[in-house]
Amino acid sequence: GSSNTLVIVNICPNHSTISETLSSLNFSARSRSAELSLGNRDTIKKWRDV
Repeated sequence: GSSNTLVIVNICPNHSTISETLSSLNFSARSRSAELSLGNRDTIKKWRDV
């Protein structure tokens, strides 16, 4: 379809949390290239059972 997904990243300006901040920013950058698709029922059931 023509849906859009929004990722909001909450970061902390403290130097003590720089590794978490970088990790969050890297995740948001990677999520930009994610492609969503329809899953089949077996795959969806498998993930629900985890």
